[in-house]
Parts: sequence; structure tokens; C-alpha cells
Amino acid sequence: MCKLRQGLSDTFLATMFSYSSRQYVSLVIQTVRQSLYNNFVPQNLGPAHINRNQFIAEHVTGFANQLFNNKPENPKVIICIDATYVSIERSKNFQTLRQSYSVHKHCNS
Repeated sequence: MCKLRQGLSDTFLATMFSYSSRQYVSLVIQTVRQSLYNNFVPQNLGPAHINRNQFIAEHVTGFANQLFNNKPENPKVIICIDATYVSIERSKNFQTLRQSYSVHKHCNS
């Protein structure tokens, strides 16, 4: 998570966590990434982690149901996509900062 959040180098992470080498840091990162992909993602992200009825009960408000549903007594899945930009924090790592620059928006985001 340190690498993801702060963009620290593998060499610095090896020193910080007292690992034997930069290659060992890469192995740890690969193991953590694989574990997140196998365990966290299926349970918390994507369409398979929640069924239709749960989504309606937990995420569709009564107001949205009345406003967007022709038959409010029969709730439907309602999703609004508004294409809002999501801002990100400025990275302390110069390379990451350069990669996140948007020519279109004229800022790092």
C-alpha cells in the first residue's frame, strides 16, 4: 500500500521494511496484489459481489425510484452516470506526478 499510495521506489521500501533486496520487495508486492485480486476483488467489487435485490434495497432511493421508474411499486435497478472528474492527490513522486497530468484539464488528476 505504501508503493501504491506514495509511489516509493522498491529500494526505499526494502530499506524501510528491512527486506533483504529490491527483488524481495517485488515478490511481496506481487503476492499482495495476487491476494487482493483473489480475495478482496470478488467479495467487494464488480457485478458478482452483490445481487440485483440487494442492490435495489441498499442503493436505490425511494426518490430515484419515484423519479425514474414508470411503475414505482415494482422497484428497478437505477444507475445514474454523470461523467464527473475524480480528483486525485498530488503525488510526491515526480514521475507519478508527470504521468497523472491531464493536458485536457490542465492539472494533475
